[in-house]
Amino acid sequence: MKGPDVIRQPLGVIIATFAAMLACVVVRATSAPYPAESALCADMPLGRAIDSLLPAGAASCTAGVLATFLNATLLAGMIVRYSVSTVRTYLPMIIYLMAACGVWFPVGSASAALVPLLLTAAAIQSIAAFKRSYQFGHVFKSAFCVGLIPMIYAPAVLIVPIVPVTLALYRRTPREAVVAVAGLFLPLLMCSVVWWGLGEPFRYTVASLYEETFAATGGTTLAELYAGTGAPVRAYLGLFAALTLCSVCIILRALPALRTRARKIYIHFLWLSVLCLATAFLPGSSLVSLGMLAVPCCVTVSACFIRHRGWIPFAAYLLLAVLMLYINLFPVRP
Repeated sequence: MKGPDVIRQPLGVIIATFAAMLACVVVRATSAPYPAESALCADMPLGRAIDSLLPAGAASCTAGVLATFLNATLLAGMIVRYSVSTVRTYLPMIIYLMAACGVWFPVGSASAALVPLLLTAAAIQSIAAFKRSYQFGHVFKSAFCVGLIPMIYAPAVLIVPIVPVTLALYRRTPREAVVAVAGLFLPLLMCSVVWWGLGEPFRYTVASLYEETFAATGGTTLAELYAGTGAPVRAYLGLFAALTLCSVCIILRALPALRTRARKIYIHFLWLSVLCLATAFLPGSSLVSLGMLAVPCCVTVSACFIRHRGWIPFAAYLLLAVLMLYINLFPVRP
């Protein structure tokens, strides 16, 4: 017997599962937040401006829920549209939710929820540029989104190298590379001009970017996040990390046999995984780094369920789902 096939779940089942899981996460985060959640705040001027428009409470929570659902939908659609998956599947929506909100949810910061959405938009624009003709619009939009992310979350400056990686990976021309450079630095220029117009020094944005990335002392490292959780959360994180590593091995073994576009997308997201993970080790890092990491993890972990069916993948999926529900319904402190 082949066993259950989690990859072919109907859309109705996926939506119901997604809604139930996200509801549990939001209720837990609003009623019994972890210290890293309650202390989460924007570190860059633009991020603080966004949070002032959508203050902590109902507004930021609603923004977080909408951003999470939209991001999950975009990633699932991308995987199917560009033939990363050989079958039509909605499972990546659940995988993204597990990665982004399984333990922590940025309930008090709307800007934190916006960062992964920008990262997904940048990736989708890069993939859309993989054509024989000039794609100045897609290239510019992708680089602009990448440049905008550090204006909201300073440690995300480490993902800037993804721009030259994708330019080379998707075979863009030198002319398009010039457009990408312009798009990448335009958000920095715009923020510098705006804050200068508001009375700050012209170098205010650049100085804030450096200080909050490398000189900040109030960040939350991965070790601190891990230490601030109970045994069920640690089991969940350990299982998800093991599944991620297994998925990376599956992708690397399958790369030579994949179609060109699917192969390039997987390489793109593997690079993105490394860069997003690196942001979590900076002094100014916070939960936002884990939200960013959930974007490439959604693509890589989904590969495990797409390429392997049966009882073992089903058991791993079921165990993750049960653990996620348990740690949010019955939060345990260390």
